[in-house]
Amino acid sequence: MNQTQIQNFLSRMRALESGIDYTDIEIDTETEKTKVVKKWNPKEDKPDTIDAGDYAKRRRRKRQAGGDGEEEEEISAYSVFEEYVELNQFTSPYDSLWIVLVQTLAGFVCFASSKFACKVLMQRSGFALPMLLCGPIAVIVLASSCSFRAADACYLTNTMTKELFWRCGDFTTSPLRLLAYSQTWMWLGWLLSQVWVTFHLWTPGQERLARAEKLFILPYFLGGFIESLALNRRRDDKASIKAEDLEMDSEDCSQTYETIGGFGGQKPSPPSVCSMSSSKHDGMIRDSASSADAITKIYACATMWHETPHEMTCMLKSIFRMDEDQCARRNAQKYLKIIDPDYYEFEAHIFFDDAFDQNEFGEPIVNKYVKQIIEVMDDAASAIHQTSMRLKPPKKVKTPYGGRFVYILPGKNRLIIHLKDKNKIRHRKRWSQVMYLYYLLAYRLMLKVDEQSRKEIISENTFILTLDGDVDFTPQCVHLLVDLMKKNRKLG
Repeated sequence: MNQTQIQNFLSRMRALESGIDYTDIEIDTETEKTKVVKKWNPKEDKPDTIDAGDYAKRRRRKRQAGGDGEEEEEISAYSVFEEYVELNQFTSPYDSLWIVLVQTLAGFVCFASSKFACKVLMQRSGFALPMLLCGPIAVIVLASSCSFRAADACYLTNTMTKELFWRCGDFTTSPLRLLAYSQTWMWLGWLLSQVWVTFHLWTPGQERLARAEKLFILPYFLGGFIESLALNRRRDDKASIKAEDLEMDSEDCSQTYETIGGFGGQKPSPPSVCSMSSSKHDGMIRDSASSADAITKIYACATMWHETPHEMTCMLKSIFRMDEDQCARRNAQKYLKIIDPDYYEFEAHIFFDDAFDQNEFGEPIVNKYVKQIIEVMDDAASAIHQTSMRLKPPKKVKTPYGGRFVYILPGKNRLIIHLKDKNKIRHRKRWSQVMYLYYLLAYRLMLKVDEQSRKEIISENTFILTLDGDVDFTPQCVHLLVDLMKKNRKLG
């Protein structure tokens, strides 16, 4: 519609509102017939239905007759507010709904990505920095858009209509004019207070893969004020492990191994710091309650029968890696006063099925597979510590199910080899698993600990690593597995 048609339309509307009879005579240029439009009564008559097809045919006939078609324009959606009519082909009745859906989806994605960044220890770059910059960047974008719209009235009209564009006020010439308003300085003060209140986001201390309940105070967020996630983040209380809480029964400086000198009269290497730590002869559970009950305890339990020397060496290397890693963490906390949130205590058990033969006198003796693992013990230790070494002979203990060898590893962790006599206890690996589960959980935990509260704390932090005789693993893999198990409290 051009300006003339708009004025005619408004004149007709005013005439109908004032009650004046209005008769319009429309002459068809093609048939030159006169059509008289009868007086329209808004109370009795219903609006006529206009067929778009007839309108298109009439325009085609006028164009063929050589008429001027510039007066008439394509029909488009328009709205009339008083005397101002603006063509608008971009808005629809669902614009508000789409805006709400986009904002809700963006808020949910922001909340999910914030939780993920905090869980995988990317809080500084993935959570704290975006929460700090989202407010200032939004203000800069809005002010710049208002400046561009003031300079060019068609700015962003292809993607955003006037009804959807924000109100700019009277500071549309330059964003720097914002500094002349008192509200701007109030906002800057609030921004500084937000930085001060949320300063703990830059010094995170949470554990890996922590649950959302431990990261955020409330399980929901405010979609219209996404910066509230920064205020919803908990302060991390670092659980420190003191040196006196470590498993140090006595300052026994006896060496648990010896290094073998090389060729040319090379002197043996001095014992490492790990060999001078205190030994643990009574297991990892203390006799009395202490804060050390919350320390992670890992029991590596392997079952063996007729494994080859290569398979035995492979599994023993993994145990020596765990021993070396645990020793380094313990000494770092004891001597360097370093707080290690991933500190743990370690103990290894190997259960040998059918470990005995009989000599010519009918007495039980260990079979060749037990002798074989004793022979490869020093080879596995030398391969991990990269020096020729020989472990201290094990302590031999007679048990109702046969016997056991107790080794003290170079890192002062215990390796216990349980020798099962098939004449005294059921053999096969499945029964060996039942045996060590009963030994560690029923005997070591339930019978030796009297207080129920201590049992709950120790059981929450006790993990059993079940192994086969030919497995190979690293401490990093065990740490990841423990993190996943700590994440789910329902996991047994």
